[in-house]
Amino acid sequence: MLGLEGWVSRVGMSPELSAQIEMATAEERVDLYRAAGLWHEQVTEVLNLRRSDSTNINYQLEWATLAQTTELAPHLANNIVESMAAIETTAHIN
Repeated sequence: MLGLEGWVSRVGMSPELSAQIEMATAEERVDLYRAAGLWHEQVTEVLNLRRSDSTNINYQLEWATLAQTTELAPHLANNIVESMAAIETTAHIN
């Protein structure tokens, strides 16, 4: 069984970033979240993209890049998508 322990610190978004996110595509939101350092939202967005089209090589590459550029790499195994299939995620948090 996969287990992970940690904490999350909720931070507010600037009105400018919030407006950009509202108008962005899913792929653009990934970049916006990355630039803002909002990794939880970035992980959620990439997971949603992968689940929507698991054969899209760009989404697979995005997942690999995310795993390599975060301290979460050991926990972001490919099977996490299947493990989290029953969990409802949101595209972003207002």
